[in-house]
Amino acid sequence: MSEINYYSEEGLQKLKDELRHLIAVERPAAAAAIAEARDKGDLSENAEYDAAKEAQGHLEKTSNVYKLEFTGLLTKDSIATHIIQAEKAIADMTDVVTDMFDKIQIGVTKRNNDFIEKYGEASELAEDYADQMHEQITHYLIKCEGLQLTEKQLNHVSNMIQIVDELENMSDSCYGTIMLIKRSIEKKMKFQNEDMERLLPYIELARQFLQFIRININKQLTAEKLELARELEDGIDAFRK
Repeated sequence: MSEINYYSEEGLQKLKDELRHLIAVERPAAAAAIAEARDKGDLSENAEYDAAKEAQGHLEKTSNVYKLEFTGLLTKDSIATHIIQAEKAIADMTDVVTDMFDKIQIGVTKRNNDFIEKYGEASELAEDYADQMHEQITHYLIKCEGLQLTEKQLNHVSNMIQIVDELENMSDSCYGTIMLIKRSIEKKMKFQNEDMERLLPYIELARQFLQFIRININKQLTAEKLELARELEDGIDAFRK
């Protein structure tokens, strides 16, 4: 059973401000730096990419164990705070999955033993961490459904559960792909460059979908944005088939 923590009104406001700052400022800045470094080419030999990922790492937990505790807050803003906490957790999970797609791109463009040494074990840890996030965030959101939510809040929570499921599916696909790349390197299998490069449009489409989630997780979506989300998801599903 999760430990129940209680906050003063001042403490609650501080928590909300910190969460909003992470979502609106620090994490997008880190993601933008990574995207800029990625656009400069080969991620495996890109010092700016490595530096940006290291900077983003300072915003993450150093432990390989992920916990998201459901806290009891005795104020009128408690429901909104729980939702903000869930939104931040999902933003964190999109970063984990995006990093796994970056590893695939490196593996596609640089199929050598360096890839195995750098990313073999790291990918396994990332997949395990994503599984933990899926379980913890889902349980958290189910507890949120037991609160006195408005219809709008309940729909938002239900949508977040679906998003977390999709992120977990994407992380599974990433890990499977990385392991195939690893085995192909170990067995010295030869592939045509054009065959490997067919994965790149899928990787970019997935990145767009993940960025869409990150940007819009705490926003009211217009009909146009919902349609864009469906198009991105349909495109990803088509590549998987």
